[in-house]
Parts: sequence; C-alpha cells; structure tokens
Amino acid sequence: MITKSLAHYKIIEKLGAGGMGEVYLAEDSRLDRRVALKMLPPQFAADPEHLARLRREAKAIAALNHPNIVTIFSVEDEQDITFFTMEWIEGQRLDSFTSANSPVTLSQILAIAIPVVDALGAAHRNGICHRDLKPANIMIDAEHRPRILDFGLAQQNPITGGNKAEQLTVSFEASGKITGSIPYMSPEQCRGSKLDCRTDIFSVGVVLYEMASGKRPFCADSPAEIISSILRDHPAPIRQARPDLPVSFENIVNRCLEKEPSSRYQTAEELRADLEKIRGTLQTLGMQPGEIVAHGPEGRSTPYSGSTSFYLPLRGMAGLCNFEWFFGMKTWGELKEMAPLAGR
Repeated sequence: MITKSLAHYKIIEKLGAGGMGEVYLAEDSRLDRRVALKMLPPQFAADPEHLARLRREAKAIAALNHPNIVTIFSVEDEQDITFFTMEWIEGQRLDSFTSANSPVTLSQILAIAIPVVDALGAAHRNGICHRDLKPANIMIDAEHRPRILDFGLAQQNPITGGNKAEQLTVSFEASGKITGSIPYMSPEQCRGSKLDCRTDIFSVGVVLYEMASGKRPFCADSPAEIISSILRDHPAPIRQARPDLPVSFENIVNRCLEKEPSSRYQTAEELRADLEKIRGTLQTLGMQPGEIVAHGPEGRSTPYSGSTSFYLPLRGMAGLCNFEWFFGMKTWGELKEMAPLAGR
C-alpha cells in the first residue's frame, strides 16, 4: 500500500492492479471530489520505459474528448511517485456485468457495443489504437453508459497518422516483446507484427462474442495454446450457444474475427454502421429482442431452427416471416407486405 496521501489527494482504497499500473480511489481535497489515481507498480516505479509509457497513456487519453472514454485531469509527481488523475467511474466492469446478466440480450449488447465502437472510432481518428480492449477495460457507469479505460498500450496508428515525432508506445520490432491481454489479441498482435487500428476491430469481435455466448472464442489451457488457437482456429458459431440471436449479428462478429486485417471491417465507422442497422430494424418494428416468439409444431414455443417461422409485432400488426429473412435487413416496405399474413 502506498502512502495515505499524495499532494492534496487522500488515498481511500485500492481499486485494482495489473501489469501496466495500480489504480486508487482518492479524495481531491481542493475540489472536494473523488478521483482515480493511476501509478506504476512499485517494481516499475523508477523504470524509465514504464514511466514513459505511463506518461504516454496520459497524453493519449488527454488527446481524446468522448463521452465513452474516461476523462483525465492531470499528470503529477509527488514523493518521487509519478501518477495521473482521472475521473472515478462508479459502476461495474463489463465482465462483471456480463456474468450478472447472462444471457445478455441483443438490445443490451447493442447498447454497449455501439458506444464502445464509436469511442474507438474517435481514438482512431486521432491516430490512437487502444491495443488492449477487453471487458476488464470497459466500465458500465451508474447511468449504464460504457466507458473505455486503460490506454496503457495505446499506439500511434500508422495508417491514420498522428504526431510521428512522439510515438505512443515502444514498437514490437524495437522491444521484441508481445504486449497485451492474450485472449483478446489479434493474430497480428500475437505474431508481434506491425499493427494498425484494425487490431482493435478484432478485439471488439472477441468482446462481442463473449458477451453473446458467455465464453471466449479462443480457449485453451496455456497462453501458448491460446495464441495458437487465435492464429489457426475459427470459433464455434455464436448461434450454437445463442440461437435467438440474428444471423446478421453473427456475421458482424465473424467479420471482426477474420484472421487477415484486410478481411475485417476497415474502420470502426463501418462496424458501427452495421450494428446500427440491427438496432434500427428493431426500433422500426417497435419491438425488443425478447419479444420474438417461436412457434413450432402444434403451436408450441420452440428454439430457433432454419424452418421455424416467427411472429413479430409490427407496431400493432401481426406479421409472419422467417427469422433469417427478417434479420437480413429487409426494408420496412417489404415488411409491411407481410401484414396480410396476420392471423395465420
């Protein structure tokens, strides 16, 4: 435990720790507010490379202004400790949220995924790749908004640019190290290759898969085996575990998880647009995903199968259409044509 106070910050409790730093809850006595302090673990507190990384993280966050990215207040030095202060987000981590709300509904997934992808797009437009996106780095705040944390591995994007005079991380080629959280790393990150922001797209796919299915797409008993799986294997289809989810959502996740960056979504904006299509269709129909009811033989409710038809409430009308047809993003005009089938 560090000292009970740093400058005008009274340390209240330790919030968490990892390889990239330790985070404490503190009271700012000057402004009478609670803040989060991030500093290096004791074993790295005097290490020049780690100190430089901490400062780069602070600069990366400070360069961004987005409601779904944590806000940084200052970088300070006190008692030979370098730390930065940022807003304290009261809520729960995404991994805890997923466990507590399993199975996570499609509407919940979209309510989290779309703002997160939008925030990543803002970072990418500013030349910053996160490189360590995972549920533990996404907080759901008291207003149910997702907030991205921990830009400790942030890197200047070689595609979109940025300040070339000030790199945001030590390159893999220079350090010879692979850094990141292995289950959420892209194939190119696992190989230690040169990265661009499409590595974040892959990580989004892993997070979406885990939110939807309750398990990670690449699982094994050791880090080396997980890396091998990421490089070689294709995950089981999401709809094996969640047949209630639309094919279009599964297709989005599969595209995010393509092994080759050129086969993925090329920008966060493209990914967000496809997620918005699903949400827009649900809103047009005036329904929530939980309102979908499957009817099989003899009128019994049944899990989805390829031949199952679904009754969908169309703003007071009853429509009958095939589940995969509906989530193939048919237009509102085409859906209205189904109205005469009501009552069958």
